[in-house]
Amino acid sequence: MHLPINIACASLNFQRLDSQSLGKLSSAYLNNDVETISNFKKELGFQVEQLVIIEKCNAVMVIFCYYDNLSKDFIQGRVLSVWDKLSRSGVVDSIKSIKFFENSEAIRYLGECSVGLHSVTIGDSQVLSQVSDALQIAIKIQPTNPTFPIISLWIKSLASEVKLRTNLFAGNTSLERIAAEIVSQKIEKGGTISLIGYGKTGKLIAKILNNELGYHLKIANRSADALAEIKKEKNVDVVEMADYSNLLDSQCIVVAISSNGETEEYIKSLLGQVEKINTKPKLLVDLASPSLLLRSMSEVRIINIEDISLEANNNIDKRKSEINKSREIINKYVFTAVDSLKKEIGKITFNKQKKEIACKLDDEKLKIFGIRNTGYKSIRSFLDKMGFIEVTTPYIVGISTDPPKVDKGGAINVSWQDGSQAFLRQSNQIYKQMIVVSGLKKIYEIGPFWRAETSQSYRHLQESIGLDVEFSQPKNLDEVYKLAYSMILDARKRIEHSHQIKNKNLILPDIDLVPVMTYKEAVGILNSRGHNIALGEDLGLIGEAKLGQIIKRERNSDVFVVRNYPDTIKKFYTKKIDDGLTETFDIIMAGWELASGAIRETDRSSIEKSMRLSGIDPGDYSFYLSIVDGSESHGGFGLGIDRLFAKLLDLEMVSDAVVFPRTFKNLIP
Repeated sequence: MHLPINIACASLNFQRLDSQSLGKLSSAYLNNDVETISNFKKELGFQVEQLVIIEKCNAVMVIFCYYDNLSKDFIQGRVLSVWDKLSRSGVVDSIKSIKFFENSEAIRYLGECSVGLHSVTIGDSQVLSQVSDALQIAIKIQPTNPTFPIISLWIKSLASEVKLRTNLFAGNTSLERIAAEIVSQKIEKGGTISLIGYGKTGKLIAKILNNELGYHLKIANRSADALAEIKKEKNVDVVEMADYSNLLDSQCIVVAISSNGETEEYIKSLLGQVEKINTKPKLLVDLASPSLLLRSMSEVRIINIEDISLEANNNIDKRKSEINKSREIINKYVFTAVDSLKKEIGKITFNKQKKEIACKLDDEKLKIFGIRNTGYKSIRSFLDKMGFIEVTTPYIVGISTDPPKVDKGGAINVSWQDGSQAFLRQSNQIYKQMIVVSGLKKIYEIGPFWRAETSQSYRHLQESIGLDVEFSQPKNLDEVYKLAYSMILDARKRIEHSHQIKNKNLILPDIDLVPVMTYKEAVGILNSRGHNIALGEDLGLIGEAKLGQIIKRERNSDVFVVRNYPDTIKKFYTKKIDDGLTETFDIIMAGWELASGAIRETDRSSIEKSMRLSGIDPGDYSFYLSIVDGSESHGGFGLGIDRLFAKLLDLEMVSDAVVFPRTFKNLIP
């Protein structure tokens, strides 16, 4: 799922708490405040739109969004470095425990956290408010981007859906409820309990102990606002924090304050008074993370976060079915967050582009029109003389006419009146085969195709112009790629002659001198030169570029052909040969894949099997299968015209060969 903005999440999360995990969490602690957020964004070294720090009893998370095209390794390295610098004691010892998520996976993980799937207690009812409150703080500090507001609304909607359709939140689903249950087992009803701290944790356990279980509470808290709120409650007394004797005169003491240097000193002083009194509390419950109460007090039973964590873990197996149901809901719901982000971020990008002031096209841009015109005429003339007929096929389709297998650029959706699925074509592959096997022996089409690329690229566009050629009964694969290369040579000759330009850096040999190698040979060449690639992997941008350098240096050619790719790389419509290979080829020029072609498969059962192996439902393609099944042999190729012009003109970016390029971020003008 492509996002219009990048989202990253680094998370240190433990579902079982012990002294080691609590120590790591304490060291990694960060404040979700203006100063820390500002410093974190500044130290990262790239533009960050929004950043939030979420801190729970069992996790510390850093989530942020940005627009730049950056590698995962770079992002991960910077986050860990800054986190280590700004946290309480560093994260070096915790690096192996820190998980990193990007984009839709980051949204999915945050959704799982928000409904308590990664909490000590599965389905923890407190986590949603903790995550939501942290996001609201971050939104208030950084209000100019819609990403966090959208995610905040999404997780609330998600939690409602999970609550409606599962029993994930049933029973004791928070550490506070488990702690209250332990207290009820040790302290008789109607007894007195002292509660130190009245924040989120304190309020929840106070509500359970007082309203639900009927205990009399003595509550101590530093905040005056909280004290005023406490006085409104029935069966509750307000006690000064320093009134140790009053607090200790209870059957149980519950500590619900944050763990820091100040609170550690306070609890140390409080515990010092325990030694001096005769009637000691039966139970001390510590909800702080890490623990504030030490087990060295042998006279009093101490229950801390580690004990509660152990009790919570005993319930995980009992809730597995609800966990699985919740994950299914979250997986489906991620799409709603992505769609909302696309709409809102898209508005920002679109409005910004509308306000940009354009100027007249310069002479270099205008020359491109003339060069492309010559190129189009050359291609048409070349193919027309060979008896090919120019056709047109639909630009808007209801099913992928060339489902991506290796390069996962997605489809660009369009609105259709009756609500049917519709998108801009990624190629005309199926249509051109249908035309040839129906009786037109030689056809070609020059037209646009679209791919929803997920990042900026020097050789990809969202909208490109391509040439597709298909013809019946080719003698062999050689005839197909030689046709494609002959046409390239003719286009180069005409462009150079008409426009008095020559790319001296581009060495294109005669057709019989073009280096030709199998896929296995290409992999062997790369591996022998230190560029490791596993057999069965796609050569990819880097592999093709590296191979181009080697061939030019050793064979004095900027063009070469790689043939017989594995069927795991090529698509269902390509003819299979022995050993899992296919009758396919790529023409690579100056390090870029320029054309790709094949002899087509005509056996329906073989095509259907290949479809299923690729995760494609053959039932969606009955219209195509019924026509090509048992048809005469045919083959063809597709060629990227924008790439061809970029290489002939010695341009580094394919977008430079297009006057109005539709790139990852450009929609206007």
